[in-house]
Amino acid sequence: MYSILTISESFDNDLFDISLDIATIKAFGYDALPLAVNNCTRLEVASAMNEVFANGTSHPDAINIGILTENNVVLGVAERLKRYKAHTIVIDPALISEDGSVLVTEEVFNNLSSKLYPLATILTPNPYELELLAGMEVHSEEDLIKRVKVNWESVMNPTSSGRVDNPGTYTVTYTPG
Repeated sequence: MYSILTISESFDNDLFDISLDIATIKAFGYDALPLAVNNCTRLEVASAMNEVFANGTSHPDAINIGILTENNVVLGVAERLKRYKAHTIVIDPALISEDGSVLVTEEVFNNLSSKLYPLATILTPNPYELELLAGMEVHSEEDLIKRVKVNWESVMNPTSSGRVDNPGTYTVTYTPG
């Protein structure tokens, strides 16, 4: 059976609860390998990820990353993903909530952007996060494609662009370059 490692901080609310990721993964028939990283040191993150990747029976087929608000965690996760040459990495940036509240510090954002996001196969930003990552307001798919090519071309290669599903919603698929 396929397994998905889900890495996230977990809070007692409906938006950031790792149990929601676990339930979704299981609903699609996959094994969930949860790693809650609240208040973890870089060493604790590395140790936990070493256990997952070193164990041949539970080596994940994909990785899902949710909210990470601590630099130790961001850096630890990025280091281990590189070390184990992880693939199929889906990241929900979780930078800004749907109501526009900022969830991370500028330092965490910079580390996410420079260390973790370049490892992603797929990023799933909400509209606020999309504009932050693009560095501009995004009014059309053309705006998005233009900005993403400028910002990410050294790291990711656009393989296809999707259609506008809903106003303000764009789908673009990138593969590591």
